[in-house]
Amino acid sequence: MKKITLLTFLLALVFVPLSYGQTSNGLQNNGLNSMSRSMEYIDQAPTQEFQNRSVNENISRSLLSSDVALFTSTVEPNPWGLTGHRDAMDAVFGSGAWDDVSYETTPAIDVFDANHSFIYMEGGQGSTTELLAYLSANQGTIEDWVSNGGSLFINFASNEVGGTSDLGFGGVTSTGSSYPNTGSASVPGHPIFSGPNVPATGPYAGFNFAHNYITNGGTTLITGEFGNPIVTELSFGSGIAMFGGLTAPFIGNNGSWTPIPNQELMFQNLIVYLFDAGGTPPPTGPTLDYTFCSEEMPLEFNPPLVASAGVVVADSGFPNDTGIVGTGLGEYRS
Repeated sequence: MKKITLLTFLLALVFVPLSYGQTSNGLQNNGLNSMSRSMEYIDQAPTQEFQNRSVNENISRSLLSSDVALFTSTVEPNPWGLTGHRDAMDAVFGSGAWDDVSYETTPAIDVFDANHSFIYMEGGQGSTTELLAYLSANQGTIEDWVSNGGSLFINFASNEVGGTSDLGFGGVTSTGSSYPNTGSASVPGHPIFSGPNVPATGPYAGFNFAHNYITNGGTTLITGEFGNPIVTELSFGSGIAMFGGLTAPFIGNNGSWTPIPNQELMFQNLIVYLFDAGGTPPPTGPTLDYTFCSEEMPLEFNPPLVASAGVVVADSGFPNDTGIVGTGLGEYRS
């Protein structure tokens, strides 16, 4: 006999009929013994401790939010022909080890989901219109994703849109009326300045280091030479949204910008910080504990169980624990 503990979530994405030996076409979550336990199956009779125990632990972040994405416009994917935004993503995650998506071709529901923990939206130079249009069209989806635990960085140094632009999130705006040549840390102890990559402290200098400043964006992290916030951090629900007016494509791509490598490492730390903070937390719900099944007696639900990616399996640690349980979003082999 096998023993299965199933954690079900009422906030659901897919129907999940489960049985011992079921497989799926999803991700192969093989050998993930570090995953939080929400399904167990063992080859021996349960002890009283197992019978009485209730399992309702958080789902492993590695399962729910393992991907990151960079949004740019097909009109100008590399503003000013420079790649500081892409270089930072490569430095943190590895070359090409992130989703390269565009405002023109990528539906929001394909990226602002539980599989992504950090999303960077860049719209500098002549690509601001595309960023703002995408943000406006998908504001609810994007804000819900952040509120549920995602980390978002919206940044643009615009030469296209003047005046003040609405970024949502309760009244955050970006204004393109000043072009500061310096930036200084407003919260020196913040992780974007202290690591993991060092040295990352300022002040930072470069011609038109930023184009835009932020209003109502939460805590000011970097202030421009005119006293305006050019990078801010806002706690929003369970997630974080950062807003910037940095001329990011120039970072690491202009030898006259100083100090080097401090600017590059600060920008990489910003990405690391948001990625580490990100990860959509699973909704909570009732549990079905210690239901027994085998090849001859599959576990079935009527009506079909509705669940999200929060339905996972974990190795119970017993040496004879073998088999496959599929969730419709992936499968686990022990």
